[in-house]
Amino acid sequence: MKIFTFYNIIFLLCNMITIYTKYKAMYLFFDKSKTSKKIEILLYISYYVINSGLYLIFNNPIINLLNNIILLFFMTLNYILTTTRKN
Repeated sequence: MKIFTFYNIIFLLCNMITIYTKYKAMYLFFDKSKTSKKIEILLYISYYVINSGLYLIFNNPIINLLNNIILLFFMTLNYILTTTRKN
């Protein structure tokens, strides 16, 4: 297991902010969540744990990129998208 360095701690803090930003941005593009608030928050916590864990274990940019794309895709499945535009 890796020793926690200053850079790893900064990454973990920035990762929290990034995931919170994604949480807020989802409501700009989607109307509402299909599930309850508790399950939605549990999904974002899972996103954080998986994303941070893979970074700490592998520390590989390609794995991080693929991980973020795949997890973000699965997060969007939790929301309802309507075809009407808001004006």
